[in-house]
Amino acid sequence: MRVEFRRNDALSEPRVIVEAAEETEDVRRLMNRLAAGDETVINGWGEGGVERIPEAEIIRIYGERQRVYCETAAGRFLLRERLYELEARLDPRLFVRISNSEIVNTRRILRLDASLTGTLCLHMANGAKAYASRRYVPGLRKHFGL
Repeated sequence: MRVEFRRNDALSEPRVIVEAAEETEDVRRLMNRLAAGDETVINGWGEGGVERIPEAEIIRIYGERQRVYCETAAGRFLLRERLYELEARLDPRLFVRISNSEIVNTRRILRLDASLTGTLCLHMANGAKAYASRRYVPGLRKHFGL
């Protein structure tokens, strides 16, 4: 992708034009992020009530007992959205699905350990371990360039 800056003193506010051969999912996602302007924020319910959680603070999001939780350095929060909805909203350069029940922030992974069964163990920044199922390992390898 090529990015250019052109100065135009006639404009009162910035204007962004996205040019592509076709409107792909990546192009739509880029346009949505530009239109939103800010980083994605998720509402999480904790002991102190509702907290606004910026995506940069998220370590992992996972499903457990028919509920969806978000882990940050500050603790664990209950979410009211489904995993597939969160996966669509979060930045795909930062977040990757590792199983049917878990999404992780790739910037919060400290180490990857491969097992003989074909799964990956991810050691997260908060000390938690997350396991990538065999189905999602090829996507992880591609994401990390392994």
